[in-house]
Amino acid sequence: MSQMRSTIFIALLTTALVFTLVATALAHSPLFPDENYSPATAHQIDDPSKSWAIYTKLKHPDKGDYYKFQIYSGDKIQISVFTPNSPSNSGFLPSIALMVPGNTQKDILPAYVEVPDGYGTIVVNGIDPVQATYEPFSPGWIYEIVNLNMKAPTDGVYYLVVFNNDHMTGNYGLAVGYIEEFTPIEIVMVPYNLQGVYAW
Repeated sequence: MSQMRSTIFIALLTTALVFTLVATALAHSPLFPDENYSPATAHQIDDPSKSWAIYTKLKHPDKGDYYKFQIYSGDKIQISVFTPNSPSNSGFLPSIALMVPGNTQKDILPAYVEVPDGYGTIVVNGIDPVQATYEPFSPGWIYEIVNLNMKAPTDGVYYLVVFNNDHMTGNYGLAVGYIEEFTPIEIVMVPYNLQGVYAW
């Protein structure tokens, strides 16, 4: 009987440990978009308050990667961009532009970046952080180069584009949101998603 109790206790302890490690690892729910080179093909972010991490590559020197999300006035917008390699060594230092409906601000963008009619642009240029930070989900070291934190000024569909001023390509990550909550399916998919992150 005591041996059975010990076995059950170990099984429960192991299960709890696994779920704890999964919850810790899932600092962001990972996404792997592709072919999102225009506002018309922008990758939809269903809930911009939820913590997402997009692992991808800027493949074309004269195209941006586009994302879109619905948000309401006063809601928090939190966005960051990171790279797996040092910008000082690779030369790849992407920037972002947030396209806001009805906004009159129009920051300068490369000619190839498409801005929908009626949208203003807020550009945040990438800055080389010099030092890397540790990311436990990957796990590995990353270079955080862009940070944007603001309140949404209007209701509507916002567009976000990641681009590079120097016509270079490279891998980057895009973190969106701040609420860490995950569905059972997302938890089950952790081993599969980690393979994609390692490949990135």
